[in-house]
Amino acid sequence: MAQVSFLACALSFLLLVVPPVGTAEEVPRVKMPTSNPEVQKAVALVVKSYNRHTGSEYYFKPQNILNSESQAVEGIKYFLTIVLAQTKCKKRKMYELQEAQLKKCKFFPEAKQKKHTCEFEVWMNEKQTSAGIQPWTRQSWRCP
Repeated sequence: MAQVSFLACALSFLLLVVPPVGTAEEVPRVKMPTSNPEVQKAVALVVKSYNRHTGSEYYFKPQNILNSESQAVEGIKYFLTIVLAQTKCKKRKMYELQEAQLKKCKFFPEAKQKKHTCEFEVWMNEKQTSAGIQPWTRQSWRCP
């Protein structure tokens, strides 16, 4: 009998102290200001990945962030809609522009500019390892 009451007490404590983690379908998305530092970090991450994985000979950078939302699931998920425009900076083999360098790249004139409106999802979290807490991300995008 004592074991049953101990288990019931422990379970009650866990339910009160540990908030449940919702699934993506249960947790609402929250509109975020595009100037938010965490949103800017997510934007920089997806732009770097986009430039690394596309076959363009020129770098693209954000011309406009149309939408930014976050969702608190296991970690934070960012949902971004970004207009990417081609810059005059050419890609070189074995070299990748850093974020500060990319910001200095000029856009092509409007008439010659290639643009893509893309939807990005960035999931950021941390996990405990033997080396300490390590950040990780997962990304996906769709550019029509």
